[in-house]
Amino acid sequence: FRSLDDGVTWVQTANDLLGLQITTMFANQNGDLYVGTQANGLYWSPDTGDTFTQVSISLDSNYISHITSPVGNASLILVSTRSGTPGDQSVYRSLDNGATWAGASIGISDENIMAFAYNSDETILYAASKDSLFQSTDDAATWSLVADFIVAADITTLIVDAANSNLLFAGTESMGVLKSTDSGLTWSITSGTSGLSIGKLARGAFSSVLAGTFGIGLVTSDDAGATWSMGADPGMLNSSVLDIAINPVNPNVIYAATGGAGVHKTVDGGINWFPVNTGLNHLSLLVILLDQLNPDTLYAGTSEGGVYRTIDGGATWSPINDGLFNLTITSLEIDVNDNTILYTGTEGGGVFQLNL
Repeated sequence: FRSLDDGVTWVQTANDLLGLQITTMFANQNGDLYVGTQANGLYWSPDTGDTFTQVSISLDSNYISHITSPVGNASLILVSTRSGTPGDQSVYRSLDNGATWAGASIGISDENIMAFAYNSDETILYAASKDSLFQSTDDAATWSLVADFIVAADITTLIVDAANSNLLFAGTESMGVLKSTDSGLTWSITSGTSGLSIGKLARGAFSSVLAGTFGIGLVTSDDAGATWSMGADPGMLNSSVLDIAINPVNPNVIYAATGGAGVHKTVDGGINWFPVNTGLNHLSLLVILLDQLNPDTLYAGTSEGGVYRTIDGGATWSPINDGLFNLTITSLEIDVNDNTILYTGTEGGGVFQLNL
C-alpha cells in the first residue's frame, strides 16, 4: 500500500501479499525490498513495492526467519528458514540481487537458523542455530562448525562486537546472555543474566551491551558483558523488551520498545531510563525503527494499534494509520535510498507502504 497524500493515508499499490503473515523485511542498498512470510516463502520487489514476485526456488521450509546482505555487496542476499524436519536446508542465497536463488547450507547441520551476524569488516558471516555456531568466509558458499553452544542454551539472537571481532554475544531462551572472547570457540554465561530469557541484543556506546528480556525489562552492561544490571526505570521491570533502537549520531541515546509499557529512553547510554509515551495510546509494541538520516524520527509498530510516529525523539507520538486495515505490525523498514518511503509488515494483512 502507498500513500499519495504526503503520508496521511495508506492506499493499495499491489495485492500480491494480501492475507499473508509477514515475519521480516529487508531493503538492500540497491533499493530492492525482500519480504519473508510465515508460511508462503519469500517475495521480492524491485520497484519500491509496486509489484512483488514470489521467489521461485523450492524451499524446504516456507517460514522465512531472517534476511540480510553485506553493506559491501548489495547484490548478495541471504535468507534463513525455520523447519521442524531434520535435514532440511536452512540457508539460501542470491548473487544477483534476487533474480536467481540457490541453497547455501553446505556445512550446516541444523534445519533452524536463529540469527545471522557479520564481523565488522564483513569477512566472516556467522549463523547461529539453537545449538551451534557456524561461520562462512566465502559469502555462504560453504560453512564450517565453529563450536556447539552450552548444552540446552537454545540461542535466540547473536551479535558481534563492532570494535573487537573476537567478542560475540548470544541471547538464550533461559540461560541469559552467553559471551565468547575467542570468535565463538568457547562460551560462558555472563554474570547477572543466568536464568533470563533474552529476545534482543544490541551494542551501545563504548563497552556497553543491552539485552532485552522477556518479563523483566532490560539488563545492561557497561563493561563488555563482564557484569550486568537492571535498567533504572521501574516502569520496565515487569515488561518484555522486544526491540531496541540506537541513535547513530549519539549512541548514548537509546530507545527500548516494550510489550506493554510503551517506549522507554535513555540519554546516558543505559544508566537511567524514562518512559516517552505521550500520544502513544497503544503500549504493546512489537518493533521500533529509527530513521538513520533523521534520528529524532522514529516509528513504533504496535500490537493491534498500528503505527505511531515521533519527530521529536519520543517526546510526542501520533498515529499514522489511515487506510491501514491490519493494525498488528510485525516489521518496519525504510527504503535505503529514499527515507520518505516506509514499509510496514503486518500479521495477516501483508505489506503496506507510506510515502512520507
